[in-house]
Amino acid sequence: MLEYNFNSLDDDFITLWSQYILYNDTSIIIKPLQELAEKGQINAIQSWYLLKKQEEQNPTIDAIVDGYYGDSFNEALAIANRLYDQNKQQIHGMQQQIVSYSERAENELIEAMDQYCKTEYAKQFIKTLELAEHTAKNLNSATAWQRLYELYRADPIICLNIYNPFNIDEKGVKIIRKSLRNGLKQRYVDAARIKYALGKNLLLFGTKEVEKQEGRDILLELSKRPLKYVSIEAPQAEDERI
Repeated sequence: MLEYNFNSLDDDFITLWSQYILYNDTSIIIKPLQELAEKGQINAIQSWYLLKKQEEQNPTIDAIVDGYYGDSFNEALAIANRLYDQNKQQIHGMQQQIVSYSERAENELIEAMDQYCKTEYAKQFIKTLELAEHTAKNLNSATAWQRLYELYRADPIICLNIYNPFNIDEKGVKIIRKSLRNGLKQRYVDAARIKYALGKNLLLFGTKEVEKQEGRDILLELSKRPLKYVSIEAPQAEDERI
């Protein structure tokens, strides 16, 4: 996985997901992403449940998730994303209701957010956040902290409501960025993993266009690499990046 025990399957995921971040085009990565998920790459499993059409089923991937205990944040997130896929219509409806209530009575908004956070998906996602925070603190790893910050912004209703005061600290973002830059100077074996985290840090959390552009450039470099362990090569997207 990307935060520790990095391997070649993880490297292929970086290539695919760098393309997705840059182009936001599911069609160019969904087939190789599914193959990578079938091989057990956990980030691909997490992402496949988010991107696949709701009617699409894959017993191989489902069986892998059935075997998870959910005691690591990556396993917990895979389970959460599967729950999201299974209850997408209900979840979207509750999200839309919360957005509409944000312009009305505060009591209605609080009640709607409370009900949302009681869904099985939300409870599993909150567990994911808690495990990710524990992992980041224990490892004291810049890549683990970067992943935690990405999860903070993944579901604003959960992460920014008064019941779960998770937040993104701008100072923390900069500390992570500095640590990742230092890591690139010192390491060579897992440089792609560190570059990927740095590219996301700059693009997703950068406050200046020059920072965001540096992030795009890093992810573009990673996205152009050939896949090593996936037989279905993702087509190269047209250069219409975010």
